Amino acid sequence: MPSALPARFAGLDLARFVALIGMFAAHLWLVDGASDEPLRAIAANVAFQLSDGTASTLFAVLGGMSLVLATRRVRAERGAAGVLIAVLVRGLIVMLIGTLLAEPPVVMVVVLVYFGAAMIVAGPFLLAPSWLIVLVGGVLALFGGGINATLRQDLGIFLEGESLPLGDFAEPGTALRALFLTGVYPVITWLVYLLLGILLARGMIATAEHGGLRGWGWIAAAGGVAFIVLAHVVSWATLSVVETVAPRSGELQQAIIAQSGGSYGAMPTGTWWMQLIAAPHSGTPVDILRTGAVAVAIIGLMTALTADRRRLAYPVRLIATTGAAPLTIYAAHCLASIPIAMSTGVRGAGFELWAANVVGALVIGAILLALRRKGPLEALIAVAVRGGVLLVPRRPGVSSAVAATRR
Repeated sequence: MPSALPARFAGLDLARFVALIGMFAAHLWLVDGASDEPLRAIAANVAFQLSDGTASTLFAVLGGMSLVLATRRVRAERGAAGVLIAVLVRGLIVMLIGTLLAEPPVVMVVVLVYFGAAMIVAGPFLLAPSWLIVLVGGVLALFGGGINATLRQDLGIFLEGESLPLGDFAEPGTALRALFLTGVYPVITWLVYLLLGILLARGMIATAEHGGLRGWGWIAAAGGVAFIVLAHVVSWATLSVVETVAPRSGELQQAIIAQSGGSYGAMPTGTWWMQLIAAPHSGTPVDILRTGAVAVAIIGLMTALTADRRRLAYPVRLIATTGAAPLTIYAAHCLASIPIAMSTGVRGAGFELWAANVVGALVIGAILLALRRKGPLEALIAVAVRGGVLLVPRRPGVSSAVAATRR
């Protein structure tokens, strides 16, 4: 017999917390890699390799899942138009917050403008059949990175867009090109992660309704690990073959640097074999496979560990509550980095600052848990979405009580 869905999936909130502290590491811990202390340097390099390119994409996959969960009631009450308005309002507010956070000096590239735009583009896919989502996501994953790299190479672009503060939109053509194609986190790449999240959420909900959530989590975790291994094997084999054929190739050196240190939204050139390299933030098919698989594995693991548990221990509830306020925590993290950026830049960061950010996030989570409140930015979006969907008439014959069971 189908079982009722939980009010929140605790595993997703735990995964959001992992994404947040991973982004903190990618932004703040890297500088320790040049430390004279061997253990500090090793820890920083390990943390960076684990988080660079994976934390932000985990955030994006979870964003796609959140869209499904957040619009279930709206769809039941207001239909397709209500869903599209809800996503549009949500995406525009996230973009606005992103432009504001990008104005002052910070030590990271703020992802929110790109993320909000990708959410808006993903909105219609919430109404699409899964086969269409697989088709569109597959095409973008296979060819988007190559299109991006080739276009950048033709235009002589290495880095474009970055955080996209409001001032960048004074040149709308350049800003929109960066936002959708050539930026650091372009929609052409990030949409793939949100579509993956939509598919994951559909599968998770269908499974949870029949009481098999724990098994779904373990299968997702195991499948994610398998595809992580596959991506690394493909990338390693490609570099090995190219090194054998053309050991002095300049492109080979560029690919090695990109794989170890990350890229800025695309590979340095549009050469076809570069699309087989799992370089962070490159948008290649193998990079998307690797980072998407990491997201699936973490989401699956967190879900399996928390499924069917009616009462979680306080530390777990604290972490989950912190993860349930990702926009608030991310904004606080950006604001906290301003003094560092204005004084010493990223050189003033390190393990201690990463740890301070994690503790600060948990303090915010503890306050929200004690008050039983959402994060302030999450609450703002919820109020705005509720107001926006009032523009759409309620579907006839659907009561609030019935709609509430379809969250």
